Amino acid sequence: MQTIKINFSDFWPGFNPLEHRIFRLLKERYWVEISDQPEYLFFCDHGFDHLNYNCIKIYYSGENTVPDFNLCDYAVASSKLQFGDRYLRIPLCGIRSEEYEPLRLPKKILPEAAERKFCNFVYSNSSSANPFRLDFFHRLNKYKKIDSGGKLENNIGGRVGDKAAFQSQYKFSIAFESVATDGYITEKIIQPMLVSSMPIYWGSPSVSEDFNEKSFVHVKDSSEAAANAAIDEIVHLDTNPMAYIEKLSLPWIIEEQYVDYQKILAEYLYHIVDQPFSQGRRLSQYGRTIVYKNNLLRLVNKCSTKASKDIKKSSLASKLSKFFVSK
Repeated sequence: MQTIKINFSDFWPGFNPLEHRIFRLLKERYWVEISDQPEYLFFCDHGFDHLNYNCIKIYYSGENTVPDFNLCDYAVASSKLQFGDRYLRIPLCGIRSEEYEPLRLPKKILPEAAERKFCNFVYSNSSSANPFRLDFFHRLNKYKKIDSGGKLENNIGGRVGDKAAFQSQYKFSIAFESVATDGYITEKIIQPMLVSSMPIYWGSPSVSEDFNEKSFVHVKDSSEAAANAAIDEIVHLDTNPMAYIEKLSLPWIIEEQYVDYQKILAEYLYHIVDQPFSQGRRLSQYGRTIVYKNNLLRLVNKCSTKASKDIKKSSLASKLSKFFVSK
């Protein structure tokens, strides 16, 4: 069995590489060693430490950031891109296979589903989200009160502890992304689907390529016309139980839309590693590419040095302040 040396860089706080699906998939085929001098580096978008590595670099993110192929040999992300064998598109909802796979199962919707409460909204972030999400909440709330169980616009007396249990009580769930980037589809649409609450979705314009658009309310774009059309459909479904049950009974994913994301991710990783190492490089080490990387590295180091000095100054000022106050 082939031995490979890998490492992970710039992932989120609390990230454990030994529990990540990349590590698990590679272990099925190779002896995998976590090394400070890796042959293959997997990096995300939470920092720039990856700039200090000289090896085969694979960018991996489920967010709406677009890979910079001047800095990586390969990338796995959600954007709708084509770049030969250097890119694999997997949306965040597909990466979360434990939530995605159950959506293939047949649905059995009882008439009582139409007797549930109206609609819920569970969000905490508004600062980095498109304001259309909150605007739509207020628009629909004029028709009938929406129960907000998150930190944002909370109106039920506190934040919910179990989001799935909360959403299961409602006919509709507002399932808006923070941004409308083509291909960027998160858990927002999946979570209500798992508890048979109809998503009201806004986000990726091409969501119908991944999910059955007839099974949920799709707010096509952020225009007033699209918002009004969606609200008209919601009101119709809310006031016509048979129409609601008929739509809710449709499959979330039709067969031609289903993708075995775990399988294609594994095959992609094996394609990278099974090549002779010298042939696996895709990122040029010469020309303007290397100038671009080095300029970025110098900028990052300069900012880090300045930040470090500022922290030290702040710390010193804090100590002096305490000293003079105590005197």
